[in-house]
Amino acid sequence: MKLQELLTHRFIKAVKTAFPVRTPLIGPRWFKLAEREGLPHFHFTGVGSIAKAVKLPSQVVARRILEGLNMRELDAEAIISPDAKVIVLKFHKPMATY
Repeated sequence: MKLQELLTHRFIKAVKTAFPVRTPLIGPRWFKLAEREGLPHFHFTGVGSIAKAVKLPSQVVARRILEGLNMRELDAEAIISPDAKVIVLKFHKPMATY
């Protein structure tokens, strides 16, 4: 499975676990995989939209998603943007190793 597919599935599971509502809260355009300095960066841009849908502050939504996100074996660091609308995963290994 490619890295983007793997992370997309993990984010979907984390959102469904954190916010058990009947309507889907994930949009396919909210996932972006980029590469900086040879290392993959994964951006999840849907925090603001989910916060609006569940009527909670973006910071709370971002924290709940990160709590349910299983990143143990993927040497990555999660960063919440200052406005709490984007979660960025910075990886410490080159893209080819995933």
